Amino acid sequence: MDKKIKRIAGFTIILVLVIYLAYTSFASSISFYYEVSDVKAHAESMYGTKVNVNGTVVPGSIHWDPEKVLLTFKLTDNVSTIDVVYSDAIPNNLADNTLVTVTGIFYNNDTLVAHAILTKCPSKYEAEITRETFEQ
Repeated sequence: MDKKIKRIAGFTIILVLVIYLAYTSFASSISFYYEVSDVKAHAESMYGTKVNVNGTVVPGSIHWDPEKVLLTFKLTDNVSTIDVVYSDAIPNNLADNTLVTVTGIFYNNDTLVAHAILTKCPSKYEAEITRETFEQ
């Protein structure tokens, strides 16, 4: 009986550990996507936290400093605007009015220090689908 109890206890501990690791891994990988106005509306609770923010690059706001490898621009959702600072190479297709998702840490001066910037592909890259496409 002693061996059986030890096996059950060992199995239970391993099972609890696996469930805990799976839960923490899954919970840390879930991240919400906010609009700029959502971030601004809940700014105090988001200061110092990692956020994913969707928005549009404000025309004329992109500034690239190649000596410091520093990119700055303003991000908007046409309701609110925040500043974005990024210390890496300029992402492909980044231009005025580009839709982007920025992942980074939000600070109390309404600045998002970006770790990653993902540009959305503009519609000019989408193929036009016509009836002839299907008849070929």
